[in-house]
Amino acid sequence: MITGQGFTHSCDVRQVMIVALLKKSAFFSNLSQKAAPMVNIFTGPDLKRWSPITYLFILIFAPAIFFVTAMWIDAPVTNALTNWPPQIINFFELLTRLGESDWILIPTLLFWGVAPVSNLLPLGYRLQWRLRTFGAGCGFVFAAVALPGLVSALIKRGLGRARPVHMDELGTLHFSPQWGDWTFQSFPSGHTTTAFALATAIYLLTGRWGALAYIGAVLIALSRIVDGVHYFSDVVAGTFLGVGGALWVYHQYRKRKWGFDGHKKGHRLRWAVPYKI
Repeated sequence: MITGQGFTHSCDVRQVMIVALLKKSAFFSNLSQKAAPMVNIFTGPDLKRWSPITYLFILIFAPAIFFVTAMWIDAPVTNALTNWPPQIINFFELLTRLGESDWILIPTLLFWGVAPVSNLLPLGYRLQWRLRTFGAGCGFVFAAVALPGLVSALIKRGLGRARPVHMDELGTLHFSPQWGDWTFQSFPSGHTTTAFALATAIYLLTGRWGALAYIGAVLIALSRIVDGVHYFSDVVAGTFLGVGGALWVYHQYRKRKWGFDGHKKGHRLRWAVPYKI
């Protein structure tokens, strides 16, 4: 039996051992939490769901706005912009090529497919995770651009609106579905759809600085009118289709937690690493 000073010394030793064990367990607990994989690697804004009344409003007034624009705005805007100085027209002819979807869809699809196998490459641990993050972002960009682009291609071939090249002969409201004739595939503008879908995807991934991508989208949309291949209403429709399609893809990603995480402070892009830094 331990009594007196020996008993006090024994209690002190036990207390020290208990404290040490608690600290050790807390350390490993924190370490295990840090080692847990992060599912959500991007953050973005919360999207409010529209009410049925909003959708009804769009279905009723969107066609009316289109016909008003086509009848009284398309022809004057086309005549004005296609008669700009040749130097400006040449600039927009070069710029409009950036609205082609091939240079966006092919690289993003390749990175999306290759990034998941980056762990097979002799790379650093963090670099592997960052490549996987970049691949996940490329996958989102691919889906956000490809879906509205596909819808645009189907609509323009199904409606068959005549392009401005036929304006003097057929007017601004002539529709004749012809899948093999590009001059009857005016509405909506595919380049504009692609440009605004890409700008929206960049904004959702990177935050407010990504909104600068909309400047390029506006210039590409303007180039379609200057080049005489689309009307103003085609460009407006492509704008709404591109933004709306990209937002729909983003909503599906958020709902299924495919890499996006809501954050009240706004946008924040995090590298996909297996621990928090």
